[in-house]
Amino acid sequence: MKKFLLSAVAIVFATSTFAQTAEKAIKQYGFWDNWFIQVQGGVSENFSDNYERANILKVLSPVGTIGVGKYFSPEVGARIQFTAGQARNKYITNSINDYYHTNFIGGNFDALFNLNNIFGQYKENRVFNLIGIVGLGFEYGLHRDADSKGPAVGRTRTISPRIGLQGDFRLSDAWSFNLEANGNLDADNFNGIVSGRKNDARLNILAGFTYKFPARGFKVLSAVDPSAISALNDKINAQRQEIENLQNQLKNQPAPQTNTQVVTKTTPAVVIFKIGKSAIEENQKAALYNFANSIKANGQKVTIIGYADKGTGSTERNMKLSQDRADAVSKALQGYGVDSNNITTEAKGDTEQPFVNTNDWNRVVILTSAE
Repeated sequence: MKKFLLSAVAIVFATSTFAQTAEKAIKQYGFWDNWFIQVQGGVSENFSDNYERANILKVLSPVGTIGVGKYFSPEVGARIQFTAGQARNKYITNSINDYYHTNFIGGNFDALFNLNNIFGQYKENRVFNLIGIVGLGFEYGLHRDADSKGPAVGRTRTISPRIGLQGDFRLSDAWSFNLEANGNLDADNFNGIVSGRKNDARLNILAGFTYKFPARGFKVLSAVDPSAISALNDKINAQRQEIENLQNQLKNQPAPQTNTQVVTKTTPAVVIFKIGKSAIEENQKAALYNFANSIKANGQKVTIIGYADKGTGSTERNMKLSQDRADAVSKALQGYGVDSNNITTEAKGDTEQPFVNTNDWNRVVILTSAE
Protein backbone atom coordinates (compact mmCIF):
# COMPACT_ATOMS: atom_id res chain seq x y z
CA MET A 1 0.00 0.00 0.00
CA LYS A 2 2.77 2.45 0.95
CA LYS A 3 4.60 1.73 -2.29
CA PHE A 4 1.41 2.32 -4.25
CA LEU A 5 0.74 5.69 -2.58
CA LEU A 6 4.34 6.83 -3.05
CA SER A 7 4.15 5.86 -6.72
CA ALA A 8 0.91 7.81 -7.15
CA VAL A 9 2.42 10.90 -5.54
CA ALA A 10 5.48 10.61 -7.77
CA ILE A 11 3.30 10.39 -10.88
CA VAL A 12 1.27 13.46 -9.88
CA PHE A 13 4.45 15.43 -9.10
CA ALA A 14 6.12 14.46 -12.37
CA THR A 15 3.04 15.36 -14.38
CA SER A 16 2.67 18.73 -12.65
CA THR A 17 6.34 19.51 -13.28
CA PHE A 18 5.99 18.58 -16.94
CA ALA A 19 2.90 20.75 -17.32
CA GLN A 20 4.59 23.74 -15.68
CA THR A 21 7.75 23.54 -17.77
CA ALA A 22 5.83 23.13 -21.03
CA GLU A 23 4.90 26.88 -20.88
CA LYS A 24 1.60 26.34 -22.68
CA ALA A 25 -0.50 29.49 -22.96
CA ILE A 26 -3.77 28.02 -21.64
CA LYS A 27 -6.51 30.31 -20.37
CA GLN A 28 -7.08 29.89 -16.62
CA TYR A 29 -10.45 28.53 -15.51
CA GLY A 30 -12.55 28.51 -12.35
CA PHE A 31 -13.85 25.79 -10.06
CA TRP A 32 -17.10 25.20 -11.97
CA ASP A 33 -15.45 24.76 -15.38
CA ASN A 34 -14.70 21.46 -17.14
CA TRP A 35 -16.88 19.12 -15.06
CA PHE A 36 -18.24 15.86 -16.49
CA ILE A 37 -20.48 12.93 -15.57
CA GLN A 38 -19.73 9.36 -16.63
CA VAL A 39 -21.78 6.14 -16.73
CA GLN A 40 -20.19 2.73 -17.45
CA GLY A 41 -21.10 -0.93 -17.48
CA GLY A 42 -19.17 -4.11 -18.13
CA VAL A 43 -17.69 -7.25 -16.63
CA SER A 44 -15.27 -8.04 -13.84
CA GLU A 45 -12.83 -10.97 -13.66
CA ASN A 46 -12.18 -11.95 -10.04
CA PHE A 47 -8.73 -13.40 -9.24
CA SER A 48 -9.32 -15.04 -5.87
CA ASP A 49 -9.15 -18.41 -4.11
CA ASN A 50 -9.13 -21.42 -6.47
CA TYR A 51 -8.95 -19.14 -9.53
CA GLU A 52 -6.33 -21.37 -11.13
CA ARG A 53 -8.88 -24.25 -11.04
CA ALA A 54 -11.81 -22.18 -12.33
CA ASN A 55 -13.27 -21.65 -15.79
CA ILE A 56 -12.41 -18.02 -16.53
CA LEU A 57 -15.76 -17.43 -18.25
CA LYS A 58 -17.69 -18.65 -15.20
CA VAL A 59 -16.05 -16.12 -12.89
CA LEU A 60 -16.93 -13.17 -15.12
CA SER A 61 -19.28 -10.90 -13.17
CA PRO A 62 -21.42 -7.85 -14.04
CA VAL A 63 -20.32 -4.45 -12.78
CA GLY A 64 -21.59 -0.88 -13.25
CA THR A 65 -20.33 2.58 -12.32
CA ILE A 66 -21.44 6.21 -12.23
CA GLY A 67 -19.05 9.05 -11.54
CA VAL A 68 -18.47 12.79 -11.68
CA GLY A 69 -15.18 14.52 -12.29
CA LYS A 70 -13.34 17.62 -13.39
CA TYR A 71 -10.27 18.48 -15.47
CA PHE A 72 -8.06 21.09 -13.80
CA SER A 73 -5.90 21.46 -16.90
CA PRO A 74 -5.66 19.74 -20.31
CA GLU A 75 -3.29 17.24 -18.69
CA VAL A 76 -4.70 16.46 -15.22
CA GLY A 77 -8.16 15.72 -13.84
CA ALA A 78 -9.91 13.72 -11.12
CA ARG A 79 -13.15 11.81 -10.61
CA ILE A 80 -15.24 10.33 -7.82
CA GLN A 81 -16.88 7.07 -8.90
CA PHE A 82 -19.51 4.82 -7.33
CA THR A 83 -19.52 1.10 -8.18
CA ALA A 84 -21.91 -1.83 -7.74
CA GLY A 85 -21.29 -5.40 -8.90
CA GLN A 86 -20.75 -9.07 -8.23
CA ALA A 87 -17.62 -11.09 -7.55
CA ARG A 88 -17.95 -14.73 -8.68
CA ASN A 89 -15.63 -17.30 -7.17
CA LYS A 90 -14.76 -20.98 -7.37
CA TYR A 91 -15.57 -22.90 -4.17
CA ILE A 92 -14.11 -26.35 -3.50
CA THR A 93 -14.66 -28.56 -0.44
CA ASN A 94 -15.06 -32.31 0.13
CA SER A 95 -18.73 -32.03 -0.79
CA ILE A 96 -18.92 -28.90 -3.00
CA ASN A 97 -17.22 -28.05 -6.28
CA ASP A 98 -19.15 -25.12 -7.68
CA TYR A 99 -19.31 -21.35 -8.25
CA TYR A 100 -20.85 -18.75 -5.95
CA HIS A 101 -21.00 -14.99 -5.97
CA THR A 102 -20.90 -12.11 -3.50
CA ASN A 103 -22.36 -8.65 -4.08
CA PHE A 104 -20.52 -5.44 -3.29
CA ILE A 105 -20.82 -1.67 -3.51
CA GLY A 106 -18.09 0.90 -3.26
CA GLY A 107 -16.58 4.19 -4.23
CA ASN A 108 -13.20 5.39 -5.37
CA PHE A 109 -11.23 8.55 -6.07
CA ASP A 110 -9.16 8.52 -9.27
CA ALA A 111 -6.51 10.88 -10.61
CA LEU A 112 -6.78 11.16 -14.41
CA PHE A 113 -3.85 11.90 -16.72
CA ASN A 114 -4.48 12.74 -20.40
CA LEU A 115 -1.40 11.14 -21.93
CA ASN A 116 -1.97 12.74 -25.34
CA ASN A 117 -1.79 16.23 -23.83
CA ILE A 118 1.06 15.39 -21.45
CA PHE A 119 3.32 14.08 -24.20
CA GLY A 120 1.94 16.19 -27.08
CA GLN A 121 0.09 19.40 -27.81
CA TYR A 122 -3.43 20.11 -26.55
CA LYS A 123 -6.14 19.75 -29.21
CA GLU A 124 -9.74 20.37 -28.18
CA ASN A 125 -11.22 18.45 -31.13
CA ARG A 126 -8.95 15.40 -30.95
CA VAL A 127 -10.96 12.26 -31.81
CA PHE A 128 -9.14 9.92 -29.42
CA ASN A 129 -7.53 10.54 -26.04
CA LEU A 130 -5.68 7.96 -23.94
CA ILE A 131 -6.15 8.54 -20.23
CA GLY A 132 -4.09 7.02 -17.42
CA ILE A 133 -5.86 6.25 -14.13
CA VAL A 134 -4.40 5.96 -10.62
CA GLY A 135 -6.81 5.73 -7.71
CA LEU A 136 -7.86 4.43 -4.32
CA GLY A 137 -11.24 2.91 -3.43
CA PHE A 138 -13.34 1.57 -0.57
CA GLU A 139 -15.48 -1.53 -1.16
CA TYR A 140 -18.19 -2.98 1.03
CA GLY A 141 -19.10 -6.64 0.57
CA LEU A 142 -22.71 -7.59 1.38
CA HIS A 143 -23.82 -10.49 3.57
CA ARG A 144 -24.42 -13.87 1.91
CA ASP A 145 -26.11 -16.95 3.40
CA ALA A 146 -24.61 -20.41 2.91
CA ASP A 147 -26.20 -22.60 0.22
CA SER A 148 -25.36 -25.63 -1.88
CA LYS A 149 -22.94 -23.62 -4.03
CA GLY A 150 -20.92 -21.69 -1.50
CA PRO A 151 -20.26 -20.63 2.08
CA ALA A 152 -21.85 -17.98 4.24
CA VAL A 153 -20.08 -14.65 3.83
CA GLY A 154 -20.22 -11.84 6.33
CA ARG A 155 -19.96 -8.17 5.53
CA THR A 156 -16.48 -7.20 4.37
CA ARG A 157 -14.64 -3.92 4.01
CA THR A 158 -11.52 -3.36 1.96
CA ILE A 159 -9.34 -0.48 0.77
CA SER A 160 -8.45 -1.09 -2.88
CA PRO A 161 -5.72 0.70 -4.84
CA ARG A 162 -6.24 0.68 -8.59
CA ILE A 163 -4.52 1.53 -11.85
CA GLY A 164 -5.89 1.55 -15.37
CA LEU A 165 -6.24 3.02 -18.85
CA GLN A 166 -9.22 4.59 -20.59
CA GLY A 167 -9.67 5.24 -24.29
CA ASP A 168 -11.98 8.23 -24.87
CA PHE A 169 -13.59 8.62 -28.33
CA ARG A 170 -15.04 12.06 -29.07
CA LEU A 171 -18.60 12.04 -30.44
CA SER A 172 -19.35 15.78 -30.13
CA ASP A 173 -18.34 18.78 -28.03
CA ALA A 174 -20.46 17.42 -25.16
CA TRP A 175 -20.42 13.62 -25.56
CA SER A 176 -17.77 10.92 -25.83
CA PHE A 177 -17.70 7.13 -25.76
CA ASN A 178 -15.13 5.41 -23.54
CA LEU A 179 -13.55 1.98 -23.11
CA GLU A 180 -11.73 1.35 -19.84
CA ALA A 181 -9.69 -1.39 -18.20
CA ASN A 182 -8.66 -1.08 -14.57
CA GLY A 183 -7.08 -3.45 -12.08
CA ASN A 184 -8.04 -3.42 -8.40
CA LEU A 185 -6.10 -4.95 -5.51
CA ASP A 186 -8.46 -6.24 -2.78
CA ALA A 187 -7.97 -7.75 0.64
CA ASP A 188 -7.88 -11.57 0.90
CA ASN A 189 -11.29 -11.63 2.60
CA PHE A 190 -13.02 -9.69 -0.21
CA ASN A 191 -14.89 -12.82 -1.36
CA GLY A 192 -15.58 -13.98 2.21
CA ILE A 193 -12.86 -16.64 2.26
CA VAL A 194 -9.43 -16.22 3.83
CA SER A 195 -7.02 -18.81 2.49
CA GLY A 196 -3.64 -17.26 3.16
CA ARG A 197 -3.35 -15.35 -0.10
CA LYS A 198 -1.76 -11.94 0.26
CA ASN A 199 -4.49 -10.29 -1.83
CA ASP A 200 -7.43 -10.90 -4.12
CA ALA A 201 -7.60 -8.90 -7.34
CA ARG A 202 -10.15 -7.84 -9.95
CA LEU A 203 -9.89 -6.73 -13.57
CA ASN A 204 -12.78 -4.52 -14.72
CA ILE A 205 -13.53 -4.13 -18.44
CA LEU A 206 -15.99 -1.26 -18.93
CA ALA A 207 -17.69 0.70 -21.70
CA GLY A 208 -19.75 3.83 -21.28
CA PHE A 209 -20.49 7.44 -22.10
CA THR A 210 -19.17 10.76 -20.78
CA TYR A 211 -21.12 14.01 -20.81
CA LYS A 212 -19.17 17.26 -20.44
CA PHE A 213 -21.15 20.12 -18.88
CA PRO A 214 -21.45 23.35 -20.93
CA ALA A 215 -18.47 25.21 -19.36
CA ARG A 216 -16.16 22.81 -21.19
CA GLY A 217 -12.82 22.82 -22.97
CA PHE A 218 -9.62 24.83 -22.67
CA LYS A 219 -8.78 27.88 -24.77
CA VAL A 220 -5.24 28.13 -26.12
CA LEU A 221 -3.98 31.71 -26.02
CA SER A 222 -1.23 33.13 -28.18
CA ALA A 223 1.99 33.84 -26.32
CA VAL A 224 3.65 37.26 -26.54
CA ASP A 225 5.52 37.58 -29.84
CA PRO A 226 9.18 38.46 -29.14
CA SER A 227 9.28 40.46 -32.38
CA ALA A 228 6.40 42.63 -31.10
CA ILE A 229 8.34 43.30 -27.88
CA SER A 230 11.42 44.21 -29.88
CA ALA A 231 9.41 46.53 -32.16
CA LEU A 232 7.89 48.34 -29.17
CA ASN A 233 11.29 48.79 -27.53
CA ASP A 234 12.80 50.09 -30.78
CA LYS A 235 9.99 52.63 -31.10
CA ILE A 236 10.41 53.76 -27.48
CA ASN A 237 14.16 54.11 -27.87
CA ALA A 238 13.73 56.14 -31.09
CA GLN A 239 11.28 58.47 -29.35
CA ARG A 240 13.62 58.84 -26.39
CA GLN A 241 16.49 59.76 -28.73
CA GLU A 242 14.30 62.31 -30.49
CA ILE A 243 13.43 63.93 -27.15
CA GLU A 244 17.09 64.10 -26.16
CA ASN A 245 17.94 65.74 -29.51
CA LEU A 246 15.23 68.34 -28.98
CA GLN A 247 16.45 69.01 -25.46
CA ASN A 248 19.98 69.59 -26.78
CA GLN A 249 18.62 72.01 -29.37
CA LEU A 250 16.75 73.93 -26.67
CA LYS A 251 19.93 74.28 -24.62
CA ASN A 252 21.63 76.00 -27.58
CA GLN A 253 18.79 78.48 -28.10
CA PRO A 254 19.12 82.01 -26.66
CA ALA A 255 17.23 82.62 -23.46
CA PRO A 256 13.67 83.83 -24.12
CA GLN A 257 12.67 87.36 -23.12
CA THR A 258 9.74 86.16 -21.07
CA ASN A 259 9.91 84.01 -17.97
CA THR A 260 9.02 80.52 -19.20
CA GLN A 261 9.36 77.42 -17.05
CA VAL A 262 10.42 74.34 -19.04
CA VAL A 263 9.15 71.05 -17.60
CA THR A 264 11.26 68.09 -18.68
CA LYS A 265 9.38 64.86 -19.18
CA THR A 266 10.97 61.57 -20.15
CA THR A 267 9.21 59.50 -22.80
CA PRO A 268 7.03 56.78 -21.20
CA ALA A 269 8.55 53.32 -21.05
CA VAL A 270 6.79 49.97 -21.50
CA VAL A 271 7.72 46.60 -19.92
CA ILE A 272 5.89 43.58 -21.37
CA PHE A 273 5.43 40.34 -19.41
CA LYS A 274 4.67 36.72 -20.26
CA ILE A 275 1.19 35.35 -19.58
CA GLY A 276 0.56 34.96 -15.84
CA LYS A 277 4.11 36.13 -14.94
CA SER A 278 5.51 39.09 -13.00
CA ALA A 279 9.22 38.42 -13.57
CA ILE A 280 10.98 40.89 -15.89
CA GLU A 281 12.38 39.22 -19.01
CA GLU A 282 16.04 39.80 -19.95
CA ASN A 283 15.09 41.52 -23.23
CA GLN A 284 13.19 44.19 -21.25
CA LYS A 285 15.98 45.20 -18.90
CA ALA A 286 18.05 47.34 -21.31
CA ALA A 287 15.18 49.76 -21.98
CA LEU A 288 14.38 49.89 -18.26
CA TYR A 289 18.04 50.66 -17.48
CA ASN A 290 18.07 53.54 -19.98
CA PHE A 291 14.83 54.90 -18.55
CA ALA A 292 16.30 54.83 -15.03
CA ASN A 293 19.39 56.77 -16.15
CA SER A 294 17.21 59.36 -17.89
CA ILE A 295 15.02 60.13 -14.87
CA LYS A 296 18.05 60.22 -12.55
CA ALA A 297 19.80 62.70 -14.85
CA ASN A 298 16.74 64.97 -14.93
CA GLY A 299 15.84 64.59 -11.25
CA GLN A 300 12.39 63.29 -12.11
CA LYS A 301 9.75 61.26 -10.32
CA VAL A 302 8.23 58.17 -11.92
CA THR A 303 4.76 56.64 -11.81
CA ILE A 304 4.57 52.88 -12.47
CA ILE A 305 1.19 51.45 -13.51
CA GLY A 306 0.71 47.67 -13.78
CA TYR A 307 -1.89 46.01 -16.03
CA ALA A 308 -3.17 42.51 -16.88
CA ASP A 309 -5.07 41.32 -19.96
CA LYS A 310 -8.78 40.50 -19.78
CA GLY A 311 -8.31 37.27 -21.73
CA THR A 312 -6.88 35.32 -18.78
CA GLY A 313 -7.54 34.97 -15.06
CA SER A 314 -10.18 36.39 -12.73
CA THR A 315 -10.54 40.10 -11.87
CA GLU A 316 -9.11 39.51 -8.37
CA ARG A 317 -6.12 37.54 -9.63
CA ASN A 318 -5.38 40.06 -12.38
CA MET A 319 -5.41 42.93 -9.88
CA LYS A 320 -2.80 41.15 -7.73
CA LEU A 321 -0.77 40.19 -10.82
CA SER A 322 -0.68 43.80 -12.05
CA GLN A 323 0.48 44.96 -8.61
CA ASP A 324 3.21 42.29 -8.59
CA ARG A 325 4.38 43.51 -12.01
CA ALA A 326 4.47 47.14 -10.86
CA ASP A 327 6.40 46.14 -7.73
CA ALA A 328 8.90 44.15 -9.82
CA VAL A 329 9.60 47.18 -12.02
CA SER A 330 9.90 49.44 -8.94
CA LYS A 331 12.45 47.07 -7.43
CA ALA A 332 14.41 47.00 -10.70
CA LEU A 333 14.52 50.82 -10.91
CA GLN A 334 15.79 51.02 -7.33
CA GLY A 335 18.46 48.52 -8.30
CA TYR A 336 19.48 50.93 -11.09
CA GLY A 337 19.85 53.76 -8.54
CA VAL A 338 16.44 55.46 -8.57
CA ASP A 339 15.42 56.77 -5.13
CA SER A 340 12.38 54.89 -3.80
CA ASN A 341 10.93 58.24 -2.64
CA ASN A 342 10.65 59.23 -6.31
CA ILE A 343 8.64 56.11 -7.26
CA THR A 344 4.87 55.66 -7.13
CA THR A 345 3.18 52.37 -8.09
CA GLU A 346 -0.43 51.68 -9.13
CA ALA A 347 -2.30 48.53 -10.15
CA LYS A 348 -5.12 48.59 -12.70
CA GLY A 349 -5.60 44.82 -13.14
CA ASP A 350 -7.80 44.25 -16.17
CA THR A 351 -10.10 47.22 -15.38
CA GLU A 352 -8.20 49.29 -17.96
CA GLN A 353 -6.69 48.01 -21.20
CA PRO A 354 -4.12 50.47 -22.63
CA PHE A 355 -3.82 48.46 -25.86
CA VAL A 356 -7.39 48.01 -27.05
CA ASN A 357 -6.70 46.20 -30.31
CA THR A 358 -4.04 43.74 -29.11
CA ASN A 359 -5.01 41.81 -25.96
CA ASP A 360 -1.57 40.24 -25.40
CA TRP A 361 0.12 43.68 -25.16
CA ASN A 362 -1.93 44.45 -22.03
CA ARG A 363 0.35 42.15 -19.95
CA VAL A 364 2.36 45.29 -19.37
CA VAL A 365 3.73 47.95 -17.02
CA ILE A 366 3.80 51.58 -18.25
CA LEU A 367 6.19 54.08 -16.68
CA THR A 368 5.69 57.86 -16.90
CA SER A 369 7.83 60.60 -15.38
CA ALA A 370 7.61 64.28 -14.46
CA GLU A 371 9.48 66.89 -12.41
